[in-house]
This record gives sequence, C-alpha cells and structure tokens, in this order.
Amino acid sequence: MKEKISPSDWSFVIAEAIEIHGRLDSRHFIAALRILTEELEATRSRIRGIEGRPHQVILGAYDGDIPLLDFSDESEPLSAAYGWMNAEHRKPIDVAEDWLWASALLKVSDVHWIWYHSAHHALIDGFSAGLIARRVSELYEALQNGRSPSPCDFGSPDELLAIERDYRGSVHFGRDRRYWLDQLKSLPQPVTLARRKIDPSGGTLRHSVELDREMIRRVAALGRAAGGSLPQTLIALVATYYAKAADVDELTILTMVTARISADLRRMPGMLANAVPLRFRFGPDVRLADVIRQTSQQMARALRYQRYRYEDMRRDLGLSHRDEQIATLGVNIEPFDYSFDFNGLPVTARNLSNGTTADLTIFAYDRGDGRSMIVDFDANPALYTLSELVDHQKRFVQMIEAILAEPERPIASRSLLLPQERERVLLE
Repeated sequence: MKEKISPSDWSFVIAEAIEIHGRLDSRHFIAALRILTEELEATRSRIRGIEGRPHQVILGAYDGDIPLLDFSDESEPLSAAYGWMNAEHRKPIDVAEDWLWASALLKVSDVHWIWYHSAHHALIDGFSAGLIARRVSELYEALQNGRSPSPCDFGSPDELLAIERDYRGSVHFGRDRRYWLDQLKSLPQPVTLARRKIDPSGGTLRHSVELDREMIRRVAALGRAAGGSLPQTLIALVATYYAKAADVDELTILTMVTARISADLRRMPGMLANAVPLRFRFGPDVRLADVIRQTSQQMARALRYQRYRYEDMRRDLGLSHRDEQIATLGVNIEPFDYSFDFNGLPVTARNLSNGTTADLTIFAYDRGDGRSMIVDFDANPALYTLSELVDHQKRFVQMIEAILAEPERPIASRSLLLPQERERVLLE
C-alpha cells in the first residue's frame, strides 16, 4: 500500500518543533496530548487497502507512546534535541501498520522545552498543524487551571469527505476546471535550477537563513507601494530569482494554498492544502513592481479557484500517466498565526520537514518570535548539493538587498553573480 501512495523512498511526513519558554508542567502537557488523541481522529488513523484502493481507517484509541525525553544533561542540549527530532521524522513509515501521527515532549532545561509533533501529509496539512497546536494550548491551560476544556469543534473526516463530494458535484467544480484549463494553455516546459539530469530521489536537503525584521519591513513596504501584500511580494521575489537563475523570460512555478474557503473548512484539521500554478513573464523592462502586480493579480484569481486539485489539473493535461509535472520549482509562504502560548509561556515555532521535495522549493514562514523570518531552501538531494543550496541562498539574499537599494532598476539588467564569481569572470 505504501508504494501506491508514494515511491518507497519518498517521505510525506510533515514535522515541526514548538519551543516553549518557561517552567512547563510536563505531566499536564502530555495529558493534553492524550486528550487530543481522543478528539482528533487523524491522530489514530492508518491507511489501508480495501478492494485495491487506499482508505483512511480510524482506530478506536491511540496507544502509541508520547515520550518525555530529557536532554538537559547533554553538553549541547538544544543541538541534541534537534538531532533526535530530525532523525525521528526521517524514519520510514508503514502507512497500514504504523501510527501516522507522533508527539514527544523534549526537555532542554527547566525553562526551555520543545513539543515535537509530526504526521503523514495524507492526513494533515500545515494549516491543520496550527489548529492542533492551538487546541493543545487550550487543553493545557484548562488542565493547569483545574477546569474542564471547552468543547472541541474539529469535525470529522466524514464531514470533510461530504464537503468535497458536494463541491465535485456542484457548478463550481466545472467553473474551476475551465479556469485552470484556460490558464494552462500552451504551458512552457518545467524549469529547473538543477545541473544534474537524473531522476529525483526520496528525502529533502535543506539549507536555512533568517531574514531580519528590518529587511522584512522594507520588503513589505516595497510590496505595498506596488499594491501587493508581504506574501505576494515574497512570491514575486522567488519567481524573479528563479527566472534570473534559469535565464528564462517565461516561468511557471507552484505555490501552496489552504483551499479552505469557508469557516467550516477553517476549523477542521485534514489534508486540504493544494498547489496552484503561477505563470510569469519577464520582458527587458520588467521591474520587481511589475512582478508583484503579476503575482497579486494571479493570486486573487487563484484563491477564487483554489479548490480545484493540482492532481486534477495534471490529469486534465494528460501528465499523470507520464509522471510529469506542470512545474517543479515551488514557493511556499506560510503566514499561519502562531501567536498563542501555553498558560502564559511564550513559544517559537520551527518547521522541520514538509516531506520529500521533487526539485527545489523556497519555503518562508514567521517563527512567531517577532524577530525574524525563516527561509528554507528545500531541495531534492539527488539534484542538488548542499554547497549549491548555500550559493542559491546567498544569491537570493544578495538579490533582495540589491532590489531594495534600486527598486526601479529593470530585472534584466541585474546580475546574480556573487562577489567571488564576479571576480573569477573578470580574471578570465
């Protein structure tokens, strides 16, 4: 059954670490996680074959371990804790027999804890992780204050299926299909920045950088001047970098959307996230402001039609049976709100994994600490080396700094060469 869902060496586990700052009551925290498993069916689900097709099977109770792990005596407790978590989310999973949701509480010190949680992407998306974290916060606060928690309103997988069936039988489904078929006419070949012409493998190679709050403030101001939001401006910057690095004047990339267009969908954990294509054109006089406008116009339309699945788009274009993609470069901007706490104890969030990356995705999110934005360069390890990712990150940040210094300068006239690369060119 695993091979029906994904290649055997590919991972579809999403995982995150939520650092909790202060004196946490570990007994009540683990009790809150146990209550969560009673409320949320995804935590006690498996995926099994029934008549040759994969089905979500919900078990009556979660009897998996929720360990309390103490790293406080290690020479480098925080590094040891992250080492354990990174090894944990990379473990292979048998979707029919293993638990597809996992949690652990890690002690770094008496006043520094980490809640690790992971899940198979077939059951839970990034938006759901935020819903779950907020619910654990509510449960922990109730236990700490000796009161009953408020009723849970997560809904069920059956409700999500009913909503999806209604959509597929509605006029909106046909309308959305027509929109995407029109958008994807005369589609250019997928662009890659990889130098190797081989098939991708499982796993993800990651290199991360933090953009300081002042740079983000300036980027947001530049976006507002062009009529774009901060997420739209970041998407425009990523698209600009991809086009420059690949030396193309037409580009299609994928970006993630929640596909949660109603209040009901926004309260129910599940796998609803969808990938939508964005197409960009870069003429000789195009500036970043023009790319921001392209982005904001496309995103406004894409959000209206966001429920039409990427898998359906591929089938419509005849790509599924050839295992081909609409695009392989991606951008994922997650503006999820992590401004909650655990009975007054502040948190900072860190994404650990979004699963296997087919090519290259630039993933940006706010940690919730008010200080910085994390930008992860997630790449397929068969296609990129770590040194290549480091260079892409340096060029990307250098490009942002150059655009902030001269926002009116056309993109075509800009160079991505790093100082040492420019020096080599001059010497040659």
